Amino acid sequence: MPQISLGTWAFIRGPYADNPWSLERVLDFAAEVGYDGVELSGYRPHAHYDDYDTPEKRQALREMVESRGLAVSGYAPDLRHVPAALTETEVYLPEILKAMQLCVGVRTDVLRVDTGVPPEELSAEEYSDRFRRIVLNWDKAAEEGLKIGVGLEWEFEPRFLVNKASEVRRLLEAMPERNLHVILDMSHAYMMTVVGARQPGIVQTLPYGIVSLGRDIDEYIGHLHLSDSDGTVSKRSASSKHVTLGQGKIDYDTDLYYLRERFKKLAWWTVDLNEHDHAEEAARESLAVARELLLTYGI
Repeated sequence: MPQISLGTWAFIRGPYADNPWSLERVLDFAAEVGYDGVELSGYRPHAHYDDYDTPEKRQALREMVESRGLAVSGYAPDLRHVPAALTETEVYLPEILKAMQLCVGVRTDVLRVDTGVPPEELSAEEYSDRFRRIVLNWDKAAEEGLKIGVGLEWEFEPRFLVNKASEVRRLLEAMPERNLHVILDMSHAYMMTVVGARQPGIVQTLPYGIVSLGRDIDEYIGHLHLSDSDGTVSKRSASSKHVTLGQGKIDYDTDLYYLRERFKKLAWWTVDLNEHDHAEEAARESLAVARELLLTYGI
């Protein structure tokens, strides 16, 4: 049965950006509330890989987590300086390798990536070049990850290039070794498949929303961000606005039911409250909802 973790980024973004919680404070909170683990943000002041650039520092980070009875479900590094769609592989790969070393150090095999650029209107040539560069970068990164037991997990969002269901499938199939998996964030998936948020050109939605997408890319789903959406785009991040689980528009009883065979095989379900105005309260309430959903659809 999957375990439940909490994304630490909820406490350094949005209203918390001016006074972010330290990683230690988030860990204490997650343990006190009853989460099984945390998903580490690589954005400072949390676990930026350059701040943990030796085996000793990474071991200390792991012990910081494990001493509280927690484990690490995944790592979301800060790669804004090397967007996958624009960066040459010889520049991109060294940064990914540093992030992978942190994954090894904290004992997680989930490394989050994104395409790194907004979904602009592009010429066919520009789009093709960016798409090709993403595939080249991620194919090489995934190849290196296989050597050390770290998987590349792509989180697609409305705010990033490749934000239509057909594009997602095409990119996954374009990987030469089919060695890329996805983080299915339910809020992002809702905004993609039901709302068609920030999609350039012809808007593409799906008849059964998240279920249609999940079934189409079933074999590629490697990680789940359990989140909820109010159906709007955040004014802060220009991505999906995340709300407390059960208080948004997502129909868990439909989506989790029809995708349960995949989701119950995952090691973790991560509660994602990105930019929530009241993340502390929401994390408490969402854990209760997540546990109920897990007992219903995760066994």
